[in-house]
Order: sequence, then structure tokens, then C-alpha cells
Amino acid sequence: MKVVCIVEGHGDAAAAPILIGRIGAAFNIGAFPSRCIRTGGWAHLQRAGELERYLELALSHQPDRILILSDLEDDCPVVEAGNFRERIAAVLGDRKVPVEVVFAMREFESWYLHSAEILSNKNTTFSWDLAKFTGDPETVRGAKEALSKIMSSRYKEATHQPRFAAAIDVKQLFKKSRSFRRMIKATTGLCYDELAQMV
Repeated sequence: MKVVCIVEGHGDAAAAPILIGRIGAAFNIGAFPSRCIRTGGWAHLQRAGELERYLELALSHQPDRILILSDLEDDCPVVEAGNFRERIAAVLGDRKVPVEVVFAMREFESWYLHSAEILSNKNTTFSWDLAKFTGDPETVRGAKEALSKIMSSRYKEATHQPRFAAAIDVKQLFKKSRSFRRMIKATTGLCYDELAQMV
């Protein structure tokens, strides 16, 4: 299954293909990330014509599935995805390519906060202090800053985002993070009950 991913920035573009490949392997789905298309952010896609332009670019690569992956700070993911439904349908026309909108709550890095213990075991070059973060990764503001604190080193998206994507346990994160469950469902095309039986 050829997957094209529409993402925000350079760090996401480096990490998303790794996550998609690892999700596919973990759930026995042949998910092959074709490429990532950078948009500059969710607000950019909300502008008239921008979502449509990026979708047409993604479709030009003849994918089997398209993922739109974005951070979402405060808004409701169901409402925001719903706002795009008609625009996506208008672009697709009679083309039968699944397009899934996935939000990391509130940031992509919230998934890494959920996985901090595993990351600390696999990235021993940092002086980890997990006690410095005790909140809910999906409600905290400033996930990047929280990562920097527990790493005892400045978190750098372009460097650490793909490195951490390669280290997390996707099945464990399925159990911990509602937004990552949505990421797995969107990537595999399987329903939640099917996925739950595989973790």
C-alpha cells in the first residue's frame, strides 16, 4: 500500500515515513510511505484553495492512501476533520483514494512524551530525568519544551523527531494515546476492534 503523507514541517516529513512503515510492520499491513508533502501548518491548509492544491499534488503520485497529519492545539479534532470532509470529497470526485485526517494532540511530540520511558532506554546519550514531567501528554502545552526538560538537552525537531519515531513502541503507544490510535487506524485502514485484538 503506497501512502502519501501531507505534513507540517521538516521534522514531520522526516518522522512520518518512519512511523508509517513501523505501523505497517507492527500490524502486518504493507504500508510503504511514498513521500511527504510539507504545507507549513494546519492554518495554511484552511485557506481557500490550499488544501485542494496539496491534495492534487498528493494524488499525482498515485497513492493507495493519503494521510493529512497535523498538530491541533485547542480545537476539536472531530469538528476540524469534519470541516474538511466536503472539500476533500470535491477534490476526489470519482477517484476512490482514502484520505484520512489525523491530529496529534496537541503536538506530534506528545506521542514522544507518552513514550518517554522507552525513549530513555534507547537513547542513553541524554541525561534523562523522567520525573520532570508528570502531566498528561495530550493536554500539556509545550510538548517540545517538556521533552527538552526530561532529556536534559534541547529537543531539536529535525534531529530528534525521526530518531524518536524509530524508537517508540507503536503497539504500546496504541494503548496509551487516543490520537495515536487514530493514526494507526488511518494508516492501516483497520477498525479499532481489529487493531485491539493485535496489540
